[in-house]
Amino acid sequence: MALSGTLDTLSLPELCDLLSGTSKTGALHVRSEAGQGVLWFASGKVCAGEAGGQTGPPPGPGGDLLERLHDVCFELFRYTEGSFEFEVDRRPSWPAESSVDVTGLLAETERRMAEWREIIAVIPSVEARPRLVPQPPAGGPITLDAAQWRVVTGIDGRRRVSALIRVLDGGEFSVCKVLKSLVQAGLIEIDAADAPVPTATAAAVPAAAEPAKQEAAPSASSASSGDGDGDGGGGRAPKTREKNRVEAEHVADADPEADDENLDPLADGLDRGAVVALLTSARSK
Repeated sequence: MALSGTLDTLSLPELCDLLSGTSKTGALHVRSEAGQGVLWFASGKVCAGEAGGQTGPPPGPGGDLLERLHDVCFELFRYTEGSFEFEVDRRPSWPAESSVDVTGLLAETERRMAEWREIIAVIPSVEARPRLVPQPPAGGPITLDAAQWRVVTGIDGRRRVSALIRVLDGGEFSVCKVLKSLVQAGLIEIDAADAPVPTATAAAVPAAAEPAKQEAAPSASSASSGDGDGDGGGGRAPKTREKNRVEAEHVADADPEADDENLDPLADGLDRGAVVALLTSARSK
């Protein structure tokens, strides 16, 4: 069976029902401007799937096929425009021994779509930033389940929801659902997608480095005019101060949002403390 078309003429639920009812085996490819993915069928049941960041076999011992398929279907079924193509007898590149009934997948996807409307009222965009509240709510001990704890450990105040999903290797629905529960518990807050990054480290380092930049510049000018007096090393001290000035400018101009996925905001390889100490030493010479 050669089957292809657009999603405005045949929706994904209708496609899955058709492939299930005819007990087909093959790969259903879905392509849209929002993304792409694939569902693999085996005798009318779904045995594997990929979409977004969910690729390859499901992680973990034996893999959680059902959870993977729930995430994949939730991603693909939100595509309202795009195209599809079914390749007969195509199978995933990894062993896929178990399979899931289409009826159950469609029912769970429909339930998630309904719940998603409540989630986006709290988490309006995957480009928003979650951050921990300064003070936990009063009223007794705080208890987190395993899913909440995993998400909390990935929140650093800089990372967007989209990056958090990639770091945790989770589905958009699952991670945003947990974030919603943490907001409702009063443990985290959501900054708007265009809000500035609340990082004290990135703001403090350029402020400390700025005076050093201003004092290091005249030394560089002396070096360029051939004045090497007082360098104590054949003219190398002005070059060292010039290098320090360049490093200070690099720190001051660094974009704190360059990599939302790093847990450590200083994970770009620069030791800010060492740079500031070096600049202070250069000024005293």
